[in-house]
Amino acid sequence: MIVHRSNRSGVAELSVTIHEFDACAPASIIKEQGSYHFWYRPRVEKGYTWATVPELGLSHYHNSRDHLLVCPPFVPVYGGWEGAAGRVAGFRFSPRFFEAVADQVGLPLLGVKGRWHDSFAIDQRLEALCWLLMEETEAQCPHGPLYFEPLARALAVGVLSAIRDKRLRKARAPAVPPGIRRVIQCLETDFANNFPINELAAMAKVSRGHFALSFRQVTGFSPHQYLLRVRLSYARKLIAQGNPVLSLAEIAAVSGFFDQSHLDRVFQRFFGTTPSHFRSQQEH
Repeated sequence: MIVHRSNRSGVAELSVTIHEFDACAPASIIKEQGSYHFWYRPRVEKGYTWATVPELGLSHYHNSRDHLLVCPPFVPVYGGWEGAAGRVAGFRFSPRFFEAVADQVGLPLLGVKGRWHDSFAIDQRLEALCWLLMEETEAQCPHGPLYFEPLARALAVGVLSAIRDKRLRKARAPAVPPGIRRVIQCLETDFANNFPINELAAMAKVSRGHFALSFRQVTGFSPHQYLLRVRLSYARKLIAQGNPVLSLAEIAAVSGFFDQSHLDRVFQRFFGTTPSHFRSQQEH
């Protein structure tokens, strides 16, 4: 059900609709839009959502909370969800505007036969832009195009730049060495422990210097930065579950942080809010 629209923004390049998902039994929808579009969920994932786009070869594609799937115009999208109550925003860009911005950021030929699509991880900047556009839409766009238009352009630039950068990394990226793959799997499964760089290098069976360089080339992060993101992701999922059995201090401990204060600092730096405030939001 649509609860808000951005039809008072005065901006034709981007339309925003905010939907209220019911948590009842699995539901299916069919969307066919004359625009480039994606869906954004402003909370940590609850339940399960998916999309099937036959013309793009996507079948029951899982819509992760931390990723965006951008689809082209006039292509039917079959979506569904289960146990995923809450608000979801749909962002729709006019083809002429989106493709012009794509050329400007160095990602040409978006509209080849209408079959272009991509997905990528959302970052803090894009998250903030989505939030601002949702807030403006919910308030009936009181600031008009003077406020809405720059945000729309910034969102288009951010989305397209993220896709461009992802493609460039993929084109440059060498095959993941088996040793680096072992380290990544270890960090993602045993993230509560601390691993000295020498121990990780030994696990990868390379020198310390070669390991640090290879790991950053593959992941884009240092081992410490990568581990921190894994811990944050796990902590955020625990907090979003709203389980009163685990206190924030206990969540910090099982996620690998020194204490709750450490979790508070890192969580706020990455997500722009404290764990306690984030937990209270999940209860509404």
